[in-house]
Amino acid sequence: IPITKTKQDHAPSAVIYQGMESAVKNNRELLICDTAGRLHNKDELMEELKKIHKIIVSKSEENVNVKTILVIDATAGKNSIEQAKAFNQVTTLDGIIVTKMDSNAKAGMIINISYELNLPIYYLTNGEQISDISLFTPQTYLEMLFDGN
Repeated sequence: IPITKTKQDHAPSAVIYQGMESAVKNNRELLICDTAGRLHNKDELMEELKKIHKIIVSKSEENVNVKTILVIDATAGKNSIEQAKAFNQVTTLDGIIVTKMDSNAKAGMIINISYELNLPIYYLTNGEQISDISLFTPQTYLEMLFDGN
């Protein structure tokens, strides 16, 4: 998988810009922009995320399907609704992926986030292997919640 990297200390928005240029130049069908480590209560990180989102939207052609997905840790707890709301204000979220369903926490907050922000839940992860990723269905969620699988 081609990865865009830049010089040390380049702004994340510059990396995104270069990644988008590279994807267009090389006729890529998919570009994943990972903004891991953003905290909703850190103003400078949220401003940076706003700038990244603005670049993605402005550089995207009309026929490009841009999806903004919040990947949230099942152990995040009650604070995750505030996090989701803050991210939604900055980027307008399209959906949710929930990780670490194999932990003791069972991500009850994702139902609240999905309901309050009217967002679909795309995937659940129940481990670290590709085979541990599953499409979200109410049945899958309930099995993970009650069976611990």
